[in-house]
Amino acid sequence: MGKPAGQIDAKSQSQIIEFAKYDACGNSFVLVERTDHSGVTTGQAAQMFCAYRNGIGADGLVISTPLTRSSTIASIWNADGTQASMCGNGLRVAALHSIRRGEVRDVEIRFGKRTILAREKDGGVAVRLPVPAVRAAAHSALGLRWYDVYSGVEHAVCIMASLDDCDVAALGALIRNSSYYAPTGTNVNFMTVLGNDAIAVRTYEKGVERETGSCGSGALSTATVACNLRLLRAETIKVHNRSGGVLTVHFDGPITKPGQAWVSGPCHLQFRGEYVLRP
Repeated sequence: MGKPAGQIDAKSQSQIIEFAKYDACGNSFVLVERTDHSGVTTGQAAQMFCAYRNGIGADGLVISTPLTRSSTIASIWNADGTQASMCGNGLRVAALHSIRRGEVRDVEIRFGKRTILAREKDGGVAVRLPVPAVRAAAHSALGLRWYDVYSGVEHAVCIMASLDDCDVAALGALIRNSSYYAPTGTNVNFMTVLGNDAIAVRTYEKGVERETGSCGSGALSTATVACNLRLLRAETIKVHNRSGGVLTVHFDGPITKPGQAWVSGPCHLQFRGEYVLRP
């Protein structure tokens, strides 16, 4: 398994790991450039870095390996140490880091077997992702109705009349841990329509095991479901998140056909630092 970058302190034999902390519309990530090796696995590093009490505090860890000024390899790890098969906001963080590092406007991110295009847009960052597949049949349980979506990672999208009194923690955990989704589990999105081109979304993320401020793949999944059900009638959808921030999903073509969509929104560096990993 891969290992994050680190330097050895000759006197204490501690690992000194340089990192950057990013915020992507309320979804927080620690980013480490993989240019060397340290003495812990990436999953262990994700658990240590993301811990709020005695770590840095984040929803996930991004490992970025620069290739050129305008390309990088990225892997993304959840706060519980599991590897993410897709993470829209984590990819936007990897893109912003690569854009700033290379002093460019457009970058390519190699993420698993995919090559993701990304660019600066409206003061934030946009990534181009495949439009996800929506299963035809809906689930009905717990007084809810929801649809399964696969956007590179599993999502359940619940259609709600209002999110004001929605118990995201309790309902999200029940659906996420349902035997139906075993063994991988699913992210759970609660969505309500705000207008012809806007929705509000709250997401319980697996791997973080709580509600997060926003979710990039969740925004794409909910927008896709809403358009498939003809609850929205626009190519560009505004997704209002728990953090108060807004992600934008722009579909390149008809939602009924396989295609691509741009997910964009605010993304910024919060601070840089060094994490001391003692032997």
